[in-house]
This record gives sequence, C-alpha cells and structure tokens, in this order.
Amino acid sequence: MSDNKKATKVTRKEKQDDFLVKLARDIQALEGDRFVEADGTVSIGGLNQKTFTAYRKAKNLPEKDVAEASFDDFLNILQEEFIDRHGIKNIPRDVLPIVVDFSFNSGPANAAKVFQRTVGAKEDGIIGPNTMKAYKEFIKTKGREGFVNELSDRRLDFLNQAALTRPDIAENLNGLTNRVNKVRESALAPQR
Repeated sequence: MSDNKKATKVTRKEKQDDFLVKLARDIQALEGDRFVEADGTVSIGGLNQKTFTAYRKAKNLPEKDVAEASFDDFLNILQEEFIDRHGIKNIPRDVLPIVVDFSFNSGPANAAKVFQRTVGAKEDGIIGPNTMKAYKEFIKTKGREGFVNELSDRRLDFLNQAALTRPDIAENLNGLTNRVNKVRESALAPQR
C-alpha cells in the first residue's frame, strides 16, 4: 500500500511540474525571445536582469547575466516570485494561468489586488481564505466565463491607467492589450 501512495505522489508532482512547464512556455511565447526594456536592459523570454539578479542574490548565488538563465531558472523564478507570492498559488488551476500571466507581466501584488477587486474581496494584496470564499461566491453567481471576462477587463483597465503615468506601458499598450485578449481567449477555450 505504501508503494502505491508513493507512486501517486510522484504522479501528482509530475502533473504539477507539467502544468508549470506549460504555463512557463506559454508566458515565454507571449513575451518573445528578447526585449529591450525602457531603461535599456534586456529581457530574455520575459525575464529581466533585475529580477534574475535579485533571485540569484536571495539564493546566495553569484551574479550572472540574464542571457545565461536556464529554463529551470525561469521555472523557479516563476513559481517563487509570481505564483507563491501574495497567495496566487491558492487560485484554482483552471483560472490560474490568467492570473499568473497578470502577475508576471504587472507584478504579483497588482494581480492579487485586481483579482480581489474582481471578486469583491478586501484588497489587501494577499489571496487567502477570505478572498477564495469571495471567489467561490462570484463563480456561483457569474460563472467561470464571467470571472475570466471581468478579470481580463479589469486588467485592461489597470494597464490603461498605468499607461497614463508610465511611458513604457503607453508605448506598448496595443501589444499588452493583444496579450490580455490572447490570454482571455485561451482561458475561455474548451478545457482539455
């Protein structure tokens, strides 16, 4: 019996890893291979030097150029910085990709607060039990499709507001809008 339990745990872990790998590849596809930020630094697959350096420093690893980041580095940063932070990991898997893309693109605190605003929870930036209770109530009344559309619309509102004070966002607003709509379409596509 204990061997079966171990095998089940491995299978769950593998499924979790497969989910994270797919999520990471989807985000990298949206980000593109190489992008020059407003400050002149380069992002590779959406990972910028500032985030990569901070991650390596927190792990007591030597500084390294972001161009040398491995896919495993990207997976670890995605998990630790953009999913685990602010309770985003508590969000159900069927809608997690749209929230993680928001988190990766605009920061986990912003994604968490807009998620909370969408479901009518207190906007404290931490997705915990009260937020998840509000999410479940939202889903009961408006459904998953209603949630996906409302969160996507609020994300677009967030970007439009940010574009008023951030020239880099204003300059890329059309591309960001297209990204939000692609992520929305993907979330609304029939689940496999």
